Amino acid sequence: MIVNKVVASIILLIVAAVNFFGITSTPKVIIEIFFINLVLLVLYVGISVSNVDVTNLSHVFGSGITGIVTDARLFFRCFDDFQRMAIMSNTIKNPQKSIPFSIIG
Repeated sequence: MIVNKVVASIILLIVAAVNFFGITSTPKVIIEIFFINLVLLVLYVGISVSNVDVTNLSHVFGSGITGIVTDARLFFRCFDDFQRMAIMSNTIKNPQKSIPFSIIG
């Protein structure tokens, strides 16, 4: 547990250092972090799928799986939009003003 907190703290410090040196280097790092997250997610699902008890998920699925698929689509769309905004921030004229305004909008 302590090792996880130390690793998370180190990662946060690395991201803060990248942001400190300029927003132009951030898109490359964010793309790499995205692929690392994707690989870790696939590993997690692959390892834990054998331990899933579907009967525990009956109240989540309700009458079908369409609600879960819709929610997953919305989640990934929001995540993708946030990533895209961070990646394209170096092409915006005034990112310090434009990005917070667009987030609120």
